[in-house]
Amino acid sequence: MRNATRSLMAVGTAMMTLTACGGDDPSAKQTDMNLQAAPEAVQAEPAKEDSSMEKTKTVTGTIVYKELEGGFYALIGEDDARYTLQGLDKKYHQNGLVVKVTGTPMPDVMSITMFGTVFKVDSVEVISDAMVKPENPTH
Repeated sequence: MRNATRSLMAVGTAMMTLTACGGDDPSAKQTDMNLQAAPEAVQAEPAKEDSSMEKTKTVTGTIVYKELEGGFYALIGEDDARYTLQGLDKKYHQNGLVVKVTGTPMPDVMSITMFGTVFKVDSVEVISDAMVKPENPTH
C-alpha cells in the first residue's frame, strides 16, 4: 500500500511540476483543467455487441485428420479455407469424408490447433464417403 501511495504521489508531483512549467501557455492551462475534470468525466464505455461472431454459414469441404496436438479433425473447404471444427459428432471423424457443414465461424476464438478459423458445428450433411481413408492406427 505504501508503494502504491508513493507512486501516486510521485505521479501527482510530476504532473504539477509539468503544469507549473507551462507558464502562461493556454494549452498548459487547458491540460491542467482537463486533469482536474478527469475524475468526474471518466465513464465506462457502453458494452458493444460482439462483432466477432459471424452469422450462420454453410461450408462444403473435406474432413481431414491432423496429427498435431494429439490429433484432431478439421475441414478444408472447397475454396481451401481451413476450419477447426468445434462440436463435430464422432460419427463424422472420417479422414476424407466430403461434407456440407452448417455452423458459426468464430474468427476471434483461438485454439491449440492453430488450423484456420474455429467453426462451431450445428449440422453436417454427408456429400460423399468415396474418399474416406482407413483410420490412422496411432489415434
